[in-house]
Amino acid sequence: MSPTRGNRRTVERGGSVNPEYGAYCGTDPHFYDRPRGHGEGAAPEADWYPAARGPLPPRWQRADRGDWVSWSPADAVLPQQGWKIHVSATLDNAAVVLERVVAVCVARDVPFKCVPSPALLLRRNAKYADRAGSGKFVTVYPDGEQQLRELCEALCEELAGQEGPDVLSDLRCGSAPVHVRYGAFAARYCAAADGRLVPAIADPDGTLVPDPRSPGLRLPPWVELPAFLRPHLSARQATGLGDLPYEVEGALHFSNGGGVYTARDTRTGERVVLKEARPHAGLAADGADAVRRLGREREALEALEGLACVPGLRDSFAVAGHHFLVLDHVAGTPLNTAFARRFPLSSPAPTPAELAAHTAWAHRVYALVERAVEQIHARGTVVGDLHMANVMLRSETAPDGTETPVQVVLLDFEAASPAIDRRRQVVANPAFVAPSDRRGASVDRYALACLRLALFLPLTTLFAVDRGAARRLADAAARQFPVDRAALDAAVAEIEKGAPAAEAGELPPLTAWEPTRDSLVRALRASATPERAERCFPGDIAQFATPTGGLSFAHGAAGVLYAMRAVGAPRLPEAEEWLLARSKEPLSGSPCGFHDGLIGVAWTLDRLGHTAQARELALTVAGEPLTALAPTLHGGQAGIALALDDLAAGHDGPEASALASAAERCFEAVETAVREERPLPRGGLLHGGAGLALALVRRHERTGDTRLLDLAAAALRRDLDRCHVQGGNGALMVREGTRAMPYLGAGSAGIAMVLDDYLHHRPDDTPLAEAREALLRATLSAFYIQPGLDRGVAGLVLHLARTRAGDPEQRSDAVSRHLALLRLQAVPWRGEAAFPGEQLMRLSMDLSTGTAGVLLALGSATGRSAASHLPFLPPLGGPQTGPGPGTDSEWHL
Repeated sequence: MSPTRGNRRTVERGGSVNPEYGAYCGTDPHFYDRPRGHGEGAAPEADWYPAARGPLPPRWQRADRGDWVSWSPADAVLPQQGWKIHVSATLDNAAVVLERVVAVCVARDVPFKCVPSPALLLRRNAKYADRAGSGKFVTVYPDGEQQLRELCEALCEELAGQEGPDVLSDLRCGSAPVHVRYGAFAARYCAAADGRLVPAIADPDGTLVPDPRSPGLRLPPWVELPAFLRPHLSARQATGLGDLPYEVEGALHFSNGGGVYTARDTRTGERVVLKEARPHAGLAADGADAVRRLGREREALEALEGLACVPGLRDSFAVAGHHFLVLDHVAGTPLNTAFARRFPLSSPAPTPAELAAHTAWAHRVYALVERAVEQIHARGTVVGDLHMANVMLRSETAPDGTETPVQVVLLDFEAASPAIDRRRQVVANPAFVAPSDRRGASVDRYALACLRLALFLPLTTLFAVDRGAARRLADAAARQFPVDRAALDAAVAEIEKGAPAAEAGELPPLTAWEPTRDSLVRALRASATPERAERCFPGDIAQFATPTGGLSFAHGAAGVLYAMRAVGAPRLPEAEEWLLARSKEPLSGSPCGFHDGLIGVAWTLDRLGHTAQARELALTVAGEPLTALAPTLHGGQAGIALALDDLAAGHDGPEASALASAAERCFEAVETAVREERPLPRGGLLHGGAGLALALVRRHERTGDTRLLDLAAAALRRDLDRCHVQGGNGALMVREGTRAMPYLGAGSAGIAMVLDDYLHHRPDDTPLAEAREALLRATLSAFYIQPGLDRGVAGLVLHLARTRAGDPEQRSDAVSRHLALLRLQAVPWRGEAAFPGEQLMRLSMDLSTGTAGVLLALGSATGRSAASHLPFLPPLGGPQTGPGPGTDSEWHL
């Protein structure tokens, strides 16, 4: 959900829904974890397919990594890249398919890897799984094009008649579930255009370039398709709608199960909607594929024919195994969009009239949706997936501009079912997902209860970890809107019904800084799992993306330990030992960056007093080919330069000289990137020009070179060119696609923080000073969805506590609002307070998205600890005039 006001552009208050997070919710009820998991919920080998367990010939070796189990002969030497084969399968035939593929590979001494269990295969092929990787069940690694052809022919023969979903990134070889793609075999990485570290392949010159892994066949420009594959490519390109009387005009939505398209009926000229279902793909929790669910939707729409609150069904057909429904095109605005455009808490101080108007609107919308659900239930049908994006709203506008909702049409009935069947929910939006004990019509009643609250405060995703939040949301809605609290009682009761104590707990008293700090620290300490290899503290799913994810400053142990030290918390020796042990011999493919990689770990170890290992790790980074990285702060040269320079400062000898020299090369690369205006696809502190400007300002402070300030100003102006004015108060925000970003990591607040430092040296730069004032306004709104440091409320608190821009009283009022919002977003865990991470579906303890970041921001807001700041962004010089209350008696969360 993304509230906005004033125009059609979305103001990003907490991140759009990323379906990838759902795959990491099935293992642990509180934290994101690998689908296979560790401990309770893990998939034991007894649940694996027999062929995944072995045994294979004695000289074959097995290795486990992530979702995959790999097998290869002990003496196998693979190229680093080439043509690979992906074999897909259904849940029903996977065991047979794997057995036959293994036989082919073993007979030819060809390495392979597989997804070992049915549960993992279902998750990889789920409706909202990654479309580029979905369908990949077995990967086979040929040694050259000749063996590629032999293996394709052998596998197509062995798997003739077997079914499996298409792998969208690959070329399918005939009717068998055998696909090919050119890509990386070995784990190599390079910087993408936006600065992220991505899997890489080498071009003919040996330069690493991104390995394309999108849902569409994309060959590197220097690779020619083998001749035996050309007929398969021709067959793929020939697929279309043929002679059917529909002309596709555009795509509305894609999922792993297929697409939804606007089209025109060529016979009548009328606009229609085509809904596509790919066979064996887009699996729901019950294993039903998209085709089966599309059949359920057709049955539901036939049963609901004649109701004005559902779209009319016009036709159905199949092309090349893909099934389609043809539906009426429904005029109107999706409810989530209508809500975002008018949500009054997007402004710093909504008027009583605005709050009253929204309350009347919300009551009217809810009544229309409730009535539509009642009509559908009266026909004996359950919707099964009711949420804001599945409601089309039509309004009438009065002469004074007032909009009155007059009709709703509910969309997307692929999860619908006969009420008499009392089925459990199998597809759901995270903000409206029903507890596992709900069946049949009670699934819809739960969604209606969520809608009742979400129309005032769209934080219902919190119920996935804390159904007790329903009462707090209702109380807050009654405080902020002219809504009778009793009118929300039924919704709260419906949500809390049957909730275990663990899901309806009470937050500890958070009435002063020290009790709040101690509660958050106790939660961090209790979450530590030093017995695990890949992470010590649970955090964002990015922990599992690279070998350093669980160690890193942004998402791993380094950031948590840094935040604890910054607020004066007791040390956690077992976590420090974990970080020391895991960073002593970095794994292949480890990023070098500050927020995502090794130099951030080294810098943190140095701050914790582990100087020798910090220096050793930093020297490892200094010896890497850093010039290939992006110039950014998060994972690139700006962050590495700052850290290496900091680690070298005040030291003599060859090691310090090596660090200083590497830092100088990175600083020079940052200068070159600014001077040559090299493209930076994203704006803001972590991935944009503000991060480069920060490095240049800090370099100026060491060298006195004013030329560096000129370059810093140029980098900041490039970020400002990405901004636009949003809303009626002149707030300036980073434009990212259709979203407006006010946040610290990728938005307005991060740019403003660096402007503060630049203007400390050049206070007479009037245009940039005026821009800073406009950027500040983006941080003053009354509501943001996520609490995190980089993309949430905590980062705004950190900035407001540090800056001297704007009116001190206005900043103080904003901090008070933000602290109240953080209180609303807090979740009780083991008797302590913790915070949800990105997407709000699970708790996070990391610095970027979770509890450690909130802890750091709150430490800054109190003004009690000069150490409560981001690296390289210490408190500004001069007397403290910021909004931090400063004493326990004045401070509360």
